[in-house]
Amino acid sequence: MNLLPILGAACLDPFFRNELFKDPAATLQTYNFCVDDNDLRIVKEMCSRKELTQDFQTLQNLICRKPPCPLPPGVLAVLGAALLDPRFRDELFEKPVVTANNYGFALGFTERYLLASLVSSDAKALKEAFEEVGRKIGPLATKLSLVRAA
Repeated sequence: MNLLPILGAACLDPFFRNELFKDPAATLQTYNFCVDDNDLRIVKEMCSRKELTQDFQTLQNLICRKPPCPLPPGVLAVLGAALLDPRFRDELFEKPVVTANNYGFALGFTERYLLASLVSSDAKALKEAFEEVGRKIGPLATKLSLVRAA
């Protein structure tokens, strides 16, 4: 599923985020994200909520104090999962590497290091920001799980 790294990239890359919110389908194609119709529908719905651009900007400011901050796809996927899954998010901010591993994210050494340092940098503020954005896109996660179960 490419939805998780898409959300992670929206947290960190202002150019990607701006393009995504302007034209989701074209942006995903430009960046070579292969998404099915259900994921595309969810991304389009998310991008129709223009207030989320500022929320993603807030996350970027907390995660990446001196842009650019390119993170590997595995870390982007973990960030995306933290937006969609409250239980994962709670555990992630306690034990980031263990949690990612327990949830099946196969991170390399560098990704584990980056994730641990990222989460520990300002864990309380970062967790609060992820919770706020997560509440706003939470209904999309419900739709995703319902679509996947069907």
